[in-house]
Amino acid sequence: MRQLAIAFPYVLLLAAGGAAVTACGALKDADAVADPGLPGGEPGDEDDDGPGTRTDGSVTERDGGTKKDGATNDASDPEPEPCTEAVCATDVIAKDLHGPVAVAVNATHVFWIEVGSTIPNAGSYGQLIRLVKGTTCADRSCFDVVDPLVLDGELEGRYIYNTFIALGPSDVCYTQTYNASPGHSIACFALTTLSKRNLVTGTGAVPSLWVGATQARWAISANGATAGEVRGRPLTGGTAQALVPLRPDPTSVTSDGTALFWTEREAAGAPKGNVAALRADGGVAILAADRSGPTSVKAHGGYLYWLEYSSKLVMRVRADGTGTPQQIATTDPNPFALEVDASGVYWASAGAAATGSEGSVSRAPLTPGGQTTVMMSNLRNAYALALDSSSVYVTTIGAQLGQGRVLRMSKVR
Repeated sequence: MRQLAIAFPYVLLLAAGGAAVTACGALKDADAVADPGLPGGEPGDEDDDGPGTRTDGSVTERDGGTKKDGATNDASDPEPEPCTEAVCATDVIAKDLHGPVAVAVNATHVFWIEVGSTIPNAGSYGQLIRLVKGTTCADRSCFDVVDPLVLDGELEGRYIYNTFIALGPSDVCYTQTYNASPGHSIACFALTTLSKRNLVTGTGAVPSLWVGATQARWAISANGATAGEVRGRPLTGGTAQALVPLRPDPTSVTSDGTALFWTEREAAGAPKGNVAALRADGGVAILAADRSGPTSVKAHGGYLYWLEYSSKLVMRVRADGTGTPQQIATTDPNPFALEVDASGVYWASAGAAATGSEGSVSRAPLTPGGQTTVMMSNLRNAYALALDSSSVYVTTIGAQLGQGRVLRMSKVR
């Protein structure tokens, strides 16, 4: 059975090659923010019949055909409207995959990690894969296999879990956590040459990874009586250091290019937690306290955005610590991945059903009180989310090994 580094609901895939998937949620976070830097060494990101009203008063648009006032979209609208399945195509850019569990995109490629010992012609290993953007792949011959030696046990009860990709301006990195100790490893590839370097091997489970221009940052979960921390090191040379030691249980990490931010639970397994920042003097500032399962924090436009897994909320707070937290939207059950850019806030939810068939991707404006749009629904075991300037990408594992897909939908109509 697959385990998670933090105690949220799980996705389970049995070891048999055609085994079915059972899901009641998943927690994944692939921080792919290509920010210029960080302090501390680096200078200088099931359908229904119509709209539904969420508890915060915002409207959830599912039919794709009308606005809140009933008017249809036309060329005179001041802003494009978000895509939905009713009016926008869902492109399958890769299919018949064996466990796509992480995804990231940049200007030229889509990257994902595929795990499982039954991947064709993979020698019982998983793979880090890239595909040129704008292409689709119906068979495995069109993939570039960046790393053919990713360990295979993510979905099959082996000694590995929690795999994440993070993209920086010059590097693509991934982390794996092993549940035997627990321990972790992080490997990076230069985007120009695809040369591999092993960044770090260490103790503790890694629930989140961020990569910038010259630095990598990652969170370490608490383990029993051992506190968590946020660690980091230069991408070339240097050693890993505990940048923020003795934190209760970090769940995600990110940067705005100037400061370091993370979410944490008050203790391992606790429902409540905080959104925090590392101050210039090395102290810790709590920007939002007593939050309900905070995770997947992202920085944008002077704000921090995050998901609250337990209360099914999307929230934000000013990154400078002024003001109070604001609610952006409510989510479908079991939200697990968040991405933010100038076009809005996007998140994936696993859904409530044990079959894992109710996963979704939704979007809301950057500011409170806007309309929430369910862009994609009925995603069988949704697992990871990424954005580029025009599209949303999501990986789904499917009901069995060999049914995984990488999907893409335009952000706007």
